Amino acid sequence: MKIFKPYELKSMRFFNVTADFVEEVLDTIWFDRDVEEVETAKYCYRPLFIKGSCPLPNHKGDRASFYMENSRNTSEPACNTFGCVDCNEYHVSIYDLIQKVVNCSYEEAVKRFADYCNVEIHLSEEDE
Repeated sequence: MKIFKPYELKSMRFFNVTADFVEEVLDTIWFDRDVEEVETAKYCYRPLFIKGSCPLPNHKGDRASFYMENSRNTSEPACNTFGCVDCNEYHVSIYDLIQKVVNCSYEEAVKRFADYCNVEIHLSEEDE
């Protein structure tokens, strides 16, 4: 079995699994998710963006202001991030999101997501 590093689980390859986790474990409802579009986008590297209900505990607002995106910019590799306009949260990683919703440590957030993805994870000192 391949051992992953935490940053690898934030890649486009895990976009659908990440969206599933947020929906199933963190109780988000996605409003415009197209699984086939995601599968196609993986091969042509185009940006992805889906909107849904916000799972953050202090969310105020009733509109679909929560989103997940995977986009590539010149300074960093493409990775899955979250944001909520109403909560004033932007560029939140899956691990930060789990920490905020579940109220756990970074290590616990990484472990929870890796377990959901059914992969083995390697946390080094620089990941902590």
